[in-house]
Amino acid sequence: MANNPKHMENLKWKWFESRPENIHRWGRPKRGISLLNDKIKAKIWKIPKRSQIEDLILWMLDLQISELKEIIEDRESSAMAILIAEELLNDDKWFLALNTLLDRGIGKATQKVEVETKTIIHEDELED
Repeated sequence: MANNPKHMENLKWKWFESRPENIHRWGRPKRGISLLNDKIKAKIWKIPKRSQIEDLILWMLDLQISELKEIIEDRESSAMAILIAEELLNDDKWFLALNTLLDRGIGKATQKVEVETKTIIHEDELED
């Protein structure tokens, strides 16, 4: 094993002995989503529960148009509330938004499916 170039004894940080400034002791810097998650976690105390999100959706479906416009204009509103209000006020897609939000808030209707299977037994299997 001593002649194997990939063996651990042969990989004794030869590069870092001559250039210790190249050692990055804290790992790769965070990028993208993980960095954004850390920033959001620092500002927000806890993640909303599923029931809270469903309540928000159902509550917003019952608002008047003027109240939805107030939510959009209010800078203290959550991003989710603003997005829901904008989709409900969208003239082209309001019905699709309503349908989707109802599916998320209440749940889709249960659909019954009947499955029929046929079993075929060959004569070769009966002889065993």
